[in-house]
Amino acid sequence: MKRTFIFLTAFLLLAGGAMAGNPFGTASQGDSQDSVFMECTSGPDYTVTSFRSFNGTINAVPGDDCVKVVKQLMAAGYRLEALSQNSVSGNYFGIFVKDGVNEKEAKDANETQESQYLASKAKITKDQAISIAKTENPNANVINAQLEDENGQVVYGIEFDNGLEVKVDAIDGKVICTEQSDDGEANDE
Repeated sequence: MKRTFIFLTAFLLLAGGAMAGNPFGTASQGDSQDSVFMECTSGPDYTVTSFRSFNGTINAVPGDDCVKVVKQLMAAGYRLEALSQNSVSGNYFGIFVKDGVNEKEAKDANETQESQYLASKAKITKDQAISIAKTENPNANVINAQLEDENGQVVYGIEFDNGLEVKVDAIDGKVICTEQSDDGEANDE
């Protein structure tokens, strides 16, 4: 019980004690709030069991020390918006927010995280995917090649100057499909 009180007190003190308002509300025009949801065990170790960041760059995984994660959030300018304890599991739930996050910066951070995730899942390189796609379009030049999430499947989208896009499975290198590119730059000749 004493350790629970110490953890809860540290959680509140580190977070500055601010616990009012809507954690997913709006900020000033052009900016948005960055929100973080974190669940921690009730003890004795107080470890992260669930962590979700919306627009943010701070990350935590199950097993991380909750106090250290709270310190990281506070150092990055987050504040505690809400805190509760599950009456069944005893786990603590915290919502942290950071006001004034520039939408472009948040979007760039999300795109970087998604790119890193997709790259970690890919088993073939971009160059290998391009070589495979060129067998479908031998006389065309590549204008863009990037990893994409296609309905839960990690693929390389290879766009050609003839308006075609070849989707190559980033795991096994098989051509999934060849389709007209979304940008409408197909040859109409």
